[in-house]
Amino acid sequence: MPWFRFIRFLFILLGIVLPELLFTAPDMVTAAFQPPAPHRRLPNVHSQITTFSKNPRALALNSLPGVLSANCEPTWKTLSSPNVADWPNSTLSDVKAISTNDVWAVGIYWGSAEPPTLTMHWDGEKWRIIPSPSPGLFKSELVAIDGTASDDLWAVGYTEELNDETHTLALHWDGTAWQTIPSPNPYAVDNWLTDVVAVAPDNVWAVGWGRDGITDTDFTQPLFLHWDGADWTPVSAPQIENADHHLAAIDANGANDIYAVGNYSYYDENLDDEFVLTLILHYDGANWTIISSPNPATHSNGLAAVETIAANDVWAVGAYTPQNSNSPRTLTLHWDGASWNVIASPNPAPNSNTLVGIKAFGSSELYTVGTIFYPTQVQSLALRGNGNAWHQETTPITNEVGHYLSGIDGVAASDLWAVGRRYNPGKFRTLVLHRAPPIARAALELPVNNAVIFSNKTVLDWKESTCASFYMLDVRRDSKTGSQVIFRDNLDTTRVKLRHLAKANYFWRVRACNADACAAWSKWRSFKKG
Repeated sequence: MPWFRFIRFLFILLGIVLPELLFTAPDMVTAAFQPPAPHRRLPNVHSQITTFSKNPRALALNSLPGVLSANCEPTWKTLSSPNVADWPNSTLSDVKAISTNDVWAVGIYWGSAEPPTLTMHWDGEKWRIIPSPSPGLFKSELVAIDGTASDDLWAVGYTEELNDETHTLALHWDGTAWQTIPSPNPYAVDNWLTDVVAVAPDNVWAVGWGRDGITDTDFTQPLFLHWDGADWTPVSAPQIENADHHLAAIDANGANDIYAVGNYSYYDENLDDEFVLTLILHYDGANWTIISSPNPATHSNGLAAVETIAANDVWAVGAYTPQNSNSPRTLTLHWDGASWNVIASPNPAPNSNTLVGIKAFGSSELYTVGTIFYPTQVQSLALRGNGNAWHQETTPITNEVGHYLSGIDGVAASDLWAVGRRYNPGKFRTLVLHRAPPIARAALELPVNNAVIFSNKTVLDWKESTCASFYMLDVRRDSKTGSQVIFRDNLDTTRVKLRHLAKANYFWRVRACNADACAAWSKWRSFKKG
């Protein structure tokens, strides 16, 4: 099945040798080891007909139960995410958050025909599948996504074509639709893109690897593509002689400070042994150069993600497998401006611990995700770091066989997303985790839905939400998408009085928030002014 080739591909990136059992049939897996974005304050065009009055239940912002307590700290929760109908398998590879209400995830689905690309969008209320091109003859897979704005996003991956060839794949979102943008294939047989970073609309980098395949001894080589606002072009990069190269990730701290990470492997004939070592390259605005990087294991080391914070503050994560072991361990490396150093990281599972994504909000607020393998279950892994040490965060555990994370992004530590796949015997499904304060979704009380109100005064009433310190109110005329009569984003009360509303149908909803984030909007209710 196509997905298991991708599993093997992922662990090749990490430079890890896992028990072959992991790559057999799915039913054998168990046997193996911010604050919210600033809200635009809309003018109250009907201020002369509305009155916002406090009542005995007005919020005491500093004394709300749990607002400042530990049980209102952000936690990881599973959010519902769609899967393609009539296709047994769907999986997500990466996620990009533009704002609180504008988040994208990409991947693939398969099992009924040639596997096509998968793109999903979060609009602040729910995840929805968005149509995307699938130009490959036999397969089209998206592996990574990045962008500079809501109308400027890139998703990259590869396609499978005739004669077992793979071609680069680059899709662009212009705010309306995804389009395939021609991308070069500098190698004769294999051309894979594994990550992308958008420095500016006219400065985008994609990385991966390629192979000519002319002879059996051809090695895989680094693959760099650059977008200048008009075309994708290949960029040369240094290579290690007689070695296979696999670049897995790229990130930038400006146009002249870019890092790409992965691994390289070579066979030593004298020792009759193979070695897989970390690989880090740096771009200074003119050239790519290989930077020396540590390897805690003798044979198996690999990097899967990189995050640039400053010129002297860069992180890379992955995994390594100790000598005489089949149990990978988490690997985190830090660049201090002079050298890369190994920083200790937790390994909570006995069988396998791997890291595949990282996101930072400054030097002392870092998050990395991956997967841990127990004898009977595969679970998601999330670590939080302060720049000096890492500790494990709790992620949801279900009765499903496996949860695998593959990407992470967010606009704040209190609005963080991680995506991947979940597995139950027979199928893979999309997996989305969200790290946010446990603010209860607002529950509307009065008026009851579809009420008819003849009084001059209309009272909107809702229940107090746990961990909320203020509320947003949205009232629209005629329909849920109709003209906005009232919008408030800083209410410190759970009851609002509206006066002198014109005779019409109205729709309203409420959103509970605190200084860190907001819950989803409440369900819509309607009433009629008679």
